[in-house]
Parts: sequence; structure tokens; C-alpha cells
Amino acid sequence: MTITLSRDRVRNICGEIGITQRVLAERLGMSEANLSSRINGHIPTSMKWLGRMCRALDCLPGDLLDIEIGGLDDKSTKKTT
Repeated sequence: MTITLSRDRVRNICGEIGITQRVLAERLGMSEANLSSRINGHIPTSMKWLGRMCRALDCLPGDLLDIEIGGLDDKSTKKTT
């Protein structure tokens, strides 16, 4: 299973509530450059930071994440005997 912060979901929520990345960065108390690095995956997302994002955007963690679950034929999910 892979869980990543979705850049598109963050941008969509910002658009829905009518804020820019600059305003979101201000709400989070960080620079736009730092926020951009986090949204683009250059800085890992911690649970603490995800919680801050959710409070700033008034959303749930699942609203910001992409979750990929490996299929049954995925070698990483198969048991070996």
C-alpha cells in the first residue's frame, strides 16, 4: 500500500474554498516555497503536518491523500512458503 499527499486534491480544495497557495502558506505559518516543496513531495509529509493542513483547509486527511493498494497478483502481497 502506498499513501501520498495528492497535489491535485490540495489544489482542488484550495480552489473550492477560494484561497491561494500564498494564503494557505500563511495559515500554516510557513513560506510558499516550503509549502510547495511539501505539496510536490520533496519534503516528506508527517502526521503532524497533515493534521495542520487539515485544520487550515477544514477537511479530513482522506481528502488530501492518494491511496494505492496492491492487487492480488502483486508480488509484495503474496505469501511465500
